[in-house]
Amino acid sequence: MTAFFGAVFIFIGLLDCIVLALMKLVNDTNKLAQAVKRLIETLHDLWKKK
Repeated sequence: MTAFFGAVFIFIGLLDCIVLALMKLVNDTNKLAQAVKRLIETLHDLWKKK
């Protein structure tokens, strides 16, 4: 029984780490998308000024 609870706690701990990693990945992806969008807008503005 104790081993079972230990396994459950380890599983929950791993799940927690995976969820945090995914959230960080999504956050980084959003930042990257925003940076690319800003870059495209800047290039567009420069193109219009020509």
